[in-house]
Amino acid sequence: MTRFILLVLMIILPSVSFAESPLPRTHPTKDLERQKQQGQERSAALQKEIKSIETDLSKTKKSMVSLASKMKANEQKLIELENSISAQKQQQMDIEARLEQDKGTMSDIVLAMARIKRVPPEALLAKPGSPLKTAQSAMLLEGLLPSIYERASQLQNDREALDKLIADLEQKERGVIAASKSLSAQENELKQLLNKRERLLAKTSKDYKKQTAEVKIISAQAKTLKDLMKKIEKRQARADKAAQAKPQKASFTQKVPLPAPGKPQLPVSGFITTSYGHKDNIGAKSEGLTIQSRANSIVVAPMGGVVEYAGSFRNYGNMVLIKHKNRYVSLIAELGKINTAVGQTVSVGEPIGKTKLNSTQNIGDAGKTTIYYELRYKGNPINPSKKFSGIR
Repeated sequence: MTRFILLVLMIILPSVSFAESPLPRTHPTKDLERQKQQGQERSAALQKEIKSIETDLSKTKKSMVSLASKMKANEQKLIELENSISAQKQQQMDIEARLEQDKGTMSDIVLAMARIKRVPPEALLAKPGSPLKTAQSAMLLEGLLPSIYERASQLQNDREALDKLIADLEQKERGVIAASKSLSAQENELKQLLNKRERLLAKTSKDYKKQTAEVKIISAQAKTLKDLMKKIEKRQARADKAAQAKPQKASFTQKVPLPAPGKPQLPVSGFITTSYGHKDNIGAKSEGLTIQSRANSIVVAPMGGVVEYAGSFRNYGNMVLIKHKNRYVSLIAELGKINTAVGQTVSVGEPIGKTKLNSTQNIGDAGKTTIYYELRYKGNPINPSKKFSGIR
């Protein structure tokens, strides 16, 4: 009996154990394969998202460059119109002053001459008085006639010139109003594109704020511009070394190579008031260009590159440093507003900021301001005309 019970237990117990500990439905290696596949799918989805964002960002940047080019052309047109209006208004004031001065005397003389012209010589001889006196008056009038008629002709020419000038001024002022409206619409469009670029950049890189904070600390420690650039270069070298040490994988923060410089251009519309090597407003030899432009004008990247610094620095005011290929660096200073951040790649002609604001808004006397532009090679300032074409 005991043997029978033991035999029954031996048969039952394995089945109970099997019920409590079922065999796994899939093999562990299959789980690993599934996890690996899911990881690959996530990586592929991330790569696809990165590509989509980068495509959208590229399109946005191209739209901004195209719009900025139109805005610069519009601003240049406004500058030329406003300067022409200013010069013509001065000319108008000069003519009006001359007319006012001559009006009183000349009107009397011209009227008198007109009356004399209408009186025949026989009537003059018949008038009472000494024939000698009459002859002397006639000789005097005859001598004055050419001069008087010349003055009268000049008055007529001035009057006609003034009328033409006023009509031209009115036409140019209408041109300023039209160009200003067009520019205002373009500025609204640019604002939307800037916001879109900022959102896309925030997705593609999470460390812009970190880089900006690091550079801010460096700028506070730097004593000179050359010192600042050296410190930034060292920081970038450390960051590149750290990036190389990390394994490469799908990421929004991969290092982007320097973009093509493109055809160089001045960062703002306007006129160069101080050229490279000439004396600046404090009598020192200028290491760059001082460009006069309109207040609140668009400022663009003079060549494609990566923003290494964006912020205020000592007497340079708001300043942007852009690193280009072949060890060239652009310095754009005295900005009113900065619309870029450290680490951003910018194409040639892409907006990076605005000039300073000015409260003067009268037609023909729009607010003017200046920015300072330097091009450096291997850390030393060089003449931009050696790199750019069309700069005098």
